[in-house]
Amino acid sequence: MIQLIKKTFKLIYPDLAANDITLTPLKGDGSDRQWHRASCGGKSIIVVDHGPPTNKGVSEADAFAAIGRHLKKSGVPVPEIYAYDRASGIILLEDLGDTHLQGVIKNEHNKKCVTAHYQAVIDRLIIMQIKAKEDFDLRNCLETPYYDVEIILNRESRYFVEAFLNGYLGLDVDFQDLADEFLIIARNALSNQITGFLHRDFQSRNILVRNGKYYFIDFQSGRLGPLQYDLASLLIDPYVELREDVQQDLLRYYIRQLSDRIVFDADVFLEIYQYNALNRNLQILGAFAYLSGVKGKDGFRAYIPAAWKSLRARVERVAVKSCPKLTNVVNTIMK
Repeated sequence: MIQLIKKTFKLIYPDLAANDITLTPLKGDGSDRQWHRASCGGKSIIVVDHGPPTNKGVSEADAFAAIGRHLKKSGVPVPEIYAYDRASGIILLEDLGDTHLQGVIKNEHNKKCVTAHYQAVIDRLIIMQIKAKEDFDLRNCLETPYYDVEIILNRESRYFVEAFLNGYLGLDVDFQDLADEFLIIARNALSNQITGFLHRDFQSRNILVRNGKYYFIDFQSGRLGPLQYDLASLLIDPYVELREDVQQDLLRYYIRQLSDRIVFDADVFLEIYQYNALNRNLQILGAFAYLSGVKGKDGFRAYIPAAWKSLRARVERVAVKSCPKLTNVVNTIMK
């Protein structure tokens, strides 16, 4: 690894001796990847260690490198990827600092300033959704090239039941008993689809802020899917807990900005948004429950109440009539 880092430093900074490399561990995310900052002569790069590939298909590191380079080429604000060694799973990329949107918003109490940050992010989100869809090589996707019914049912709905309801809360709820209602939600989320590039984890911890600019990271799960999903991920993000009125203002802003690029029915868009937000809510609770309860990453536990509050409100808003069994489960837990 050190030799690859030295070689990369010399490539990027030809005048740098690149002899004494200092590696500083960085706080990771929900995955098992290892992150370091490599420093030398006042310069630094980020080292992401995925570990060697475990199968012949597309690995997480493969997807990260290929999708990251595609996004960069498409004009999306992402860190530049300097090098990728597939045998080790190590990727070296541009160091954009440690300031996440989450931290910026948590320290900002002025609604206009909060809204301005999110409007700037939304402008760049739309660019990613539209521009990165062009010439996107589906062969570089991890798992599946599309956000589809199978992904929704197994990676979001089932995840919610098994990791959150069963594992975290200890409830005796069978996924199959709710499967027909989860299918309704999935199909509604994918109906009348405006397809674009989908990040699939577009939230405040995956947005870096540096010198007034915004950069997107952790894009390895990118694929094609409905525009509403990433928007919902951004607005209902439990790390930040945007007020409902701010969410509504930003929804309207997104629709105005998107309307300048494509023609669509705003009312239909908003209806489908609610189902994508519901699926995202299910995924968040499943992930937070698994990461805190199984992986021992207890920091995620603090955000479960906000995610649960958001789910309750959304089920009441969009799923009471079509999903009575899910509504009953939610209402039972509320008591």
